[in-house]
Amino acid sequence: MLDEQRSGRDLRNFVLPELGQLLKTGDPWEPYRVLDGRGRPVAPVALYLKELMARDSSPLTPRSYGMDLLRWFRFLWALGIEWDRATGKTPGTSCCG
Repeated sequence: MLDEQRSGRDLRNFVLPELGQLLKTGDPWEPYRVLDGRGRPVAPVALYLKELMARDSSPLTPRSYGMDLLRWFRFLWALGIEWDRATGKTPGTSCCG
């Protein structure tokens, strides 16, 4: 169980805001796009979804992953956490090197 004293956040009454959206584009090479609260594409998600389509995925695969990533980004936005802090990686470094 999360130690609320250490976390510095009381999440008992936290409500996830419905920021951003998953947009169906109609483009077979980019069938879905995740947009932030201002209607701009979320760059890390866009890159990931394009890589999924390059692997010859079903158009429903980026939809499913896009919905999950939108939920994750809503959580980060609500708590004011930058993507590179959430991943624990330094920008510009690879995941495995």
